[in-house]
Amino acid sequence: MKLEIDIDDWPQGDWEGLAERATMAAGEVAPELANARPSLSVLLTADADVHLLTRDWLGRDKPTNVLSFPMLARVELLALEADGPPGMLGDIALASEDTAHEAAQQGGVVSTDPSELTL
Repeated sequence: MKLEIDIDDWPQGDWEGLAERATMAAGEVAPELANARPSLSVLLTADADVHLLTRDWLGRDKPTNVLSFPMLARVELLALEADGPPGMLGDIALASEDTAHEAAQQGGVVSTDPSELTL
């Protein structure tokens, strides 16, 4: 799986490294994700941006910590051959403040929480 990560208004950190580790872990848990063709877009941004996405795309005017837009059904992912053009798996947006707050509530730290939300 190819991971495209866009970082906007997110605390300093090795987010690309974390995303790479999360991608490798996902491939170990679900071998179909080890295929190089699927592509996943991840946006790390402020709570307000995720709130706007939730309102504009889902019609829900409330904040959330993670928002996902799947584009490739599981059956399509399982049928994806190793050779061929990329297949867009979907988009994920993570809200920085909500993610930090949730991680703190669970006794975790932000540096590991996004991988849990992504997986």
